[in-house]
Amino acid sequence: MKKLVNSLSLILLLLLILVACGHPSTEPSEDQILQDTKALAVNIFIGEKSGLTEKFQLTPLSIENADIKLTKKKNQLDAEISAFVGDVNWISEAKHTMTVHYEINASNQWDATGVIVNNPVILVLPRAQ
Repeated sequence: MKKLVNSLSLILLLLLILVACGHPSTEPSEDQILQDTKALAVNIFIGEKSGLTEKFQLTPLSIENADIKLTKKKNQLDAEISAFVGDVNWISEAKHTMTVHYEINASNQWDATGVIVNNPVILVLPRAQ
C-alpha cells in the first residue's frame, strides 16, 4: 500500500512539473490579434488614391473582413492577417497582408513583438458615407 501511495505521489509530482513547464495551450484570440495589429501598425499605412498626387496616413487604422492564419513554432507564433485596411474615410481596394510576430514572455504568455508589412502604401477608395 505504501508503494502505491509513493508511486501515485511521484506521478502527481511529475504531472505538476510538466504543467508548470509547459507552453501556453491557447493562441491569442482573433480579437487580440487584431488589437495587437492595430497597436503595432499605427502610423505605418499610407493611403494612395488614383488621381491624387499626395499620399495620406490612414489613422485611426481599421482592419475589416480579416482572414487569420496561425503558424506556430517552438516558442514563436506568426499570425498572418489578410484584410481590408483603411480608416474612417478610406478603405483599401483589395485585401492587404501583414504578419504579427508573437513570442512567449516570462509569464509564459504570448506577447506581440512586431509586425511585418510588405508594402505600407495602399490603394484606397473613399468609404460610402
